[in-house]
This record gives sequence, structure tokens and C-alpha cells, in this order.
Amino acid sequence: MEINPVPVTYVGVRFRSTLEADWAATLDSLGIVWQYEPEAVRLPSGETYRPDFYLPRIATWLEVKGPHEQRLGKTLELAEAVFHFPSCPGGSMCCPGEYQLVVVGRAPERGLMTWDLLDQIGGEPWEDGTFQQCTHSDCGAWWWCGLGSYGCRAHRRHQGGDDDLGGNGWLDGVPFVRAPK
Repeated sequence: MEINPVPVTYVGVRFRSTLEADWAATLDSLGIVWQYEPEAVRLPSGETYRPDFYLPRIATWLEVKGPHEQRLGKTLELAEAVFHFPSCPGGSMCCPGEYQLVVVGRAPERGLMTWDLLDQIGGEPWEDGTFQQCTHSDCGAWWWCGLGSYGCRAHRRHQGGDDDLGGNGWLDGVPFVRAPK
């Protein structure tokens, strides 16, 4: 069954779907800086792809797909393509441990945020991921903790690679916020 998106404007940005606008509102509620469709990424197949969101402070791409598996192929390829920081000169494996994470944002369940993390090697969902908040007093960043990222991604990205700062996992679920209509 094909799901047809309904375009919505939120904070002056025209989103292709209500779910994308809702994800933007949820990110805003958590203080996560986002960019909507900021740039096209060249995929390993040679095609270009424009991901839904980039979260620059935590080096994470967020692709909104809802509960279905429609058009997931390019998202899996994106995970392979961004397995490094953009400044890494040697390609996908030159900077082990320094990579951009790819998260698939799903429709909320029981009013809570739902997602899948993608493993950058093989593009499979990584089921043990968590969503955490940095416990460092001057940070408080939220980030997805995935394969190879066991500490604050904001610290890794902006404070010289120090990702040993822990976080508090949100085990009871993160509230999903709806964009005002």
C-alpha cells in the first residue's frame, strides 16, 4: 500500500510530509539543531540523494520513513556513504570510530519517538541503540548511541574527539511532539 504524504509548513519550512514536520517539532522540543534537506549526498551507486534532516551538532542524518519499508534502499546506501566525517580525506574507512550516524525516524508509537539505527557496514538496522542525553554540565546534547558511539556525539564532534562522556539513556521513551497545524 502506497502512503501519500501531506505537505505541511512548520517554523517557515515547507516539509514534504506531516511526519517530517512532526519530527522537526520533536527535535526542537529536545533542543536538537536540524537542517532540512541541506545537501545532496553522492551514494556508492553513483546516484545523488537528499536526506531529510542533518543534525550538525551530533553528526547524524535522520531519514523519516514512517512505519513502512518503502524507499528504504537509498537510506541503507546513505549509511554506507557517510561512514566518516566529511573532513576525512581518505574515504569511508579512513577514520574508524569517527562517522556520521544514520537514523530512520518512524511514526510514533503510543505518543513516543520511534526509530531504527542503521549499521554503516551492511546497512542493517542496529537494534541495541539508545537515545541519550549528555550528563556534562555545559552540554546536555541528545544523541543516538549506535555502533562505535558510546559517548556524547556532540563532544566527539566539537571538542577534539572526547566521546568518553557518558549519558543517561531515556529508557521509558521520548515524547513525540506534533507540529502545530
